[in-house]
Amino acid sequence: KHLAQAYHHAGQSVREVSPYQRLSKRELEVARLVTQGLTNKEIAGTLFISQRTAEGHVAQICNKLGFSTRAQIAAWAATLDARAGVPVLAMAPKADTAVVTVPALRRKSLLVNGTAARWIGVAIIAIGLLGAGILALKVVPQPISPAVTIADGLSRPNGIAIDATGAIFVMAGNQVHKIAGGSGDGSLASKAQLSDPRGLAFDQQTGTLYIADSGTNRVRMIDAQGYIHAFAGTGQSGDEGDGDDALKAELSGPVGVAIDHGTVYITDTGNHRVRKVTSDGRINPVGGAGATFSIPVAIATDDRGDVFVADLADKRVLRIDAGGRITSVATPGIELGEPYGIAVDLGGFVYVADADNDRIVRLPH
Repeated sequence: KHLAQAYHHAGQSVREVSPYQRLSKRELEVARLVTQGLTNKEIAGTLFISQRTAEGHVAQICNKLGFSTRAQIAAWAATLDARAGVPVLAMAPKADTAVVTVPALRRKSLLVNGTAARWIGVAIIAIGLLGAGILALKVVPQPISPAVTIADGLSRPNGIAIDATGAIFVMAGNQVHKIAGGSGDGSLASKAQLSDPRGLAFDQQTGTLYIADSGTNRVRMIDAQGYIHAFAGTGQSGDEGDGDDALKAELSGPVGVAIDHGTVYITDTGNHRVRKVTSDGRINPVGGAGATFSIPVAIATDDRGDVFVADLADKRVLRIDAGGRITSVATPGIELGEPYGIAVDLGGFVYVADADNDRIVRLPH
């Protein structure tokens, strides 16, 4: 039977097209999209043209081929890619065309026989199963990493919150505990996490960068190869550990860090102390065990071995000499508001960032 008979129930008629009647490249694209069942609007979106242009292409195809319906275009275009003995499936055009498309084989005449119909049924089932498989892949949950315990030993924790720095606050045993968000020691620094980092110091001799990671109650270091490691502090807030390995000592919110000839100085701000870690890795207080400060924040050293500390609450700058003696640095004619940052230049001048008064002050020798 001719393809025209296949369209009989739809009230359509299809004639065989002369091979000399050719369409433009764009018209062939449109014809194939019609075969796939796309509406004019969908064709326009696929080819990045306006809907009116798509409608014009469809009309031009009908005019060139002598067709009057999209079904005829679909049936004709389906034969373009047909191969001997292999049926070509054409999906029905969508709602803007009241037509039905039928696959066909291009031979001496256009026809659909029983074998082709069976092939069409198999193809429809295969496409349906393939679509269902793809959908299943999308909805099946992907494997996730196992849960990790980040803190234990808490007494009946019953509340939790996380701030913008990644620090975790837990309510347990009539107390609120802070679990800092620092992580990544032993890996590349670019993959590590800091928690409220404050002071920095760079060792020109080794290429090591020291960071006062206040939120984790530790000082961390990034070596010349870019790997980050813990340098001082256990991560637990406290003041124990003098005379021991710095990694076994407790710090409390360190803010400032400085280095001088291999010795690293730390403002142990929460404990109102200044501590130092010597080249052997041991930690001790600066100025003696009884020396206290009032919210020490920034710290710096000079070439003579003196250490300068911005003592925030007392609004002053303190000097600690090589013998551990602590004295106040004079600020003639200037009253500091909030000495928060401090640095020493090559000439030995001390510079102070006075946050309260929005100024930088240079102190005399």
